[in-house]
Amino acid sequence: MHDPDSRRYSYSGLRTFKQCPLKYKFEYLDHRRTGIEGVEAFTGKRVHESLRLLYEDFAETDSPVLEHLADFYKSRWDEEWHSGVRIVRKGTRPSDYFNHGLQCLQNFYEGYWHSDETRTVVLEGTTVFWLDRDAGREFKCVLDRVALRSDGTYEIHDYKTGRREPDLREAEVQLSLYQMALETEVPEADSVELVLHDLPRAQTHRNRQRRSSLNRIFRNTSELVDRIESERNFRPHPNYLCAWCEFRRICPAFGWRSKVTFFRW
Repeated sequence: MHDPDSRRYSYSGLRTFKQCPLKYKFEYLDHRRTGIEGVEAFTGKRVHESLRLLYEDFAETDSPVLEHLADFYKSRWDEEWHSGVRIVRKGTRPSDYFNHGLQCLQNFYEGYWHSDETRTVVLEGTTVFWLDRDAGREFKCVLDRVALRSDGTYEIHDYKTGRREPDLREAEVQLSLYQMALETEVPEADSVELVLHDLPRAQTHRNRQRRSSLNRIFRNTSELVDRIESERNFRPHPNYLCAWCEFRRICPAFGWRSKVTFFRW
């Protein structure tokens, strides 16, 4: 049960802190809302909604699934589109991102869905585990999909929709934390496989983690939370991601434009 006095963290929050401490403060401590949403995030949400429908409504059907899926994706795109959706990349239009998301769905449907013989046990489920119960530190995970194979192995699936190839090392950390959450909820899950779907490139990456690797990731995560909780300044860290940041207009880094240096990592 969630302790209302606890401090709850997430993978996206920790990633934000590493990218820019000030953005972390704006979003996770001050809870500022700008109404701005990057078109990449908007597209990813619509793809995730559509894949959820795929497993909810079309698991056992002979109907023209891809056609219905495309119709649902378009309807959700039209319903959710708003004036705050921001396009950063020059020369791109909303239709380019719409078609990118549609291609992601087609790649998954044609390249994976037909051969998937697992049983879905979780769809976009939220679960929480303790990083440190005494300190009141919780970690929240939103699992895209958890499936169970006939041999008793649990598969944790995560979907990536970005134009850039996903960083497999970062994805390993994310999915390992999800495995810790699953093992908390399902103690009998002693066989777990991590499955990353790189939808734009129609690639699926599978991995099994050693217990030593899980322990290392747990320690590193706890140490990062130590850093966050001891942080007092939350300075901006200008980098190439600033172009996509919804807080750019209020960021002090852009008050001294000539002094800003952008880092790639």
